[in-house]
Amino acid sequence: MKSKELKNILKERILLCDGAMGTMLIPHLPAGACLELLNIEKPQIVQSVHKEYLNAGCDIIETNTFGGSPVKLSEYGLEKSCYEFNRAGAELAKSIVDNQLVAGSIGPLGKMLKPLGELTFDDALNAFTEQIKGLVDGGVDLLLIETISDLREMKAAIIASKENSDLPIIATMTFNPDGRTISGTDPITAAIVMYKCGADVIGMNCSAGPKELYPLIKQIATTFDFPLIIQPNAGLPELIDDKTIYKMTPEVMAEYTLKFALLGVNIIGGCCGTTPKHLASMRKILDDNKNEKNENIIRKSEVKNKSYNCITSRGKSIFFGANLTPLIIGERINPSGRKKLTKQFRNYKMSYARNEALKQVKVGAQALDINIGLADIDEIKLINLLIETITNSIDIPLVLDSDNISVLEAGLKVAPGRCLINSVNGKKESLENILPLAKKYGAMVIGLTLNEQGIPDTIEGRFAIAKSILEHSLSYGLQKEDIIIDTLT
Repeated sequence: MKSKELKNILKERILLCDGAMGTMLIPHLPAGACLELLNIEKPQIVQSVHKEYLNAGCDIIETNTFGGSPVKLSEYGLEKSCYEFNRAGAELAKSIVDNQLVAGSIGPLGKMLKPLGELTFDDALNAFTEQIKGLVDGGVDLLLIETISDLREMKAAIIASKENSDLPIIATMTFNPDGRTISGTDPITAAIVMYKCGADVIGMNCSAGPKELYPLIKQIATTFDFPLIIQPNAGLPELIDDKTIYKMTPEVMAEYTLKFALLGVNIIGGCCGTTPKHLASMRKILDDNKNEKNENIIRKSEVKNKSYNCITSRGKSIFFGANLTPLIIGERINPSGRKKLTKQFRNYKMSYARNEALKQVKVGAQALDINIGLADIDEIKLINLLIETITNSIDIPLVLDSDNISVLEAGLKVAPGRCLINSVNGKKESLENILPLAKKYGAMVIGLTLNEQGIPDTIEGRFAIAKSILEHSLSYGLQKEDIIIDTLT
């Protein structure tokens, strides 16, 4: 399936995704067992769960591969079976569907990325790549990245998905009762980062339950107009007689299913604690609310802001552009002509840069420009240290300022949110090197009106370069809203 095919379906009807896999499988296993091992050793059990969800009326079923990354499987000493488990999980689901879709389930790695944990961005990228290859070879129709709580881990999963398949990508994060992920990301920030990195459908899953998720998905539905998904838990679990029990009834889940549908959510399903009974009730409420063409009644919420001119930190989004306030960028983290900062950078010390960052924010900077251009120094090591220092001290979007492509990509990997790249210009080398990076990491770009001949003296000359930058950007898959033109006045 292609992304366009899925989006066309979602314009016509709401799709019902399945419910919990673990809730259904755990009773068949000893405590702490690896669920993905069932794809090989007891495939009939996995298929029986899929069949129950299909009989309940689900349009999408997920593979039994939520914990199928090599990082997660290493907890059982099964990391070398990653590809095998994922391919088998995909083939099991595909073998029993008719017109329904199979989503390759990709869950969190179970370990945090640096500086919050021990994994590098490339570690995460490689782990997701191995899992995705198995799912794709097993024949899934789409990829569903779910229950992610860290933006950088989500970016790695989406990039791995795009680099190893052309399937539609659905991306969901999980949120705490305070409306943020455990790493501090709010729904709007999560949505813009996932969308601009390349996810086709955006949303949330797991968390507390439908009541708690409703206001969070409403924030996204009334801010953006891209396709949405929600898969809440059946409420919060309770421990009764040493058993984990979810008390939310199918009737309550159905009630919220209608609320989500009227909000404009395109794919609705369940997570922990939801069973085929819950999904059957959700199916009925959708079927009871169709028009004469047998199409689900979908009312899209009024979108307040259709602009995607937005950069983010881990937990903050800054919108700017037409009819909005200007974006104020602090540009004092630059060693040019600054002896003390240069000395610290050469010794990989960050205290002066950190203080400069804090000072700029105090006087009104909404984003910080990062420029580390120095000769005879490990710039990749330096930019990693600098971005980690700043983002651990201040929740602020970053502008990455470097003409070294390797350094620029290193910065895009370590920055937690959506960056602004400063800059690209009309030179062929610049366009060919920087625009693909912007597309890959979902960044915005400043376009300078200069080329191999320098800066034109006329308005027409600069306009021609601006037009060329925009045309090249579009050819690489960026959108108009991703480009800022600096006319160098």
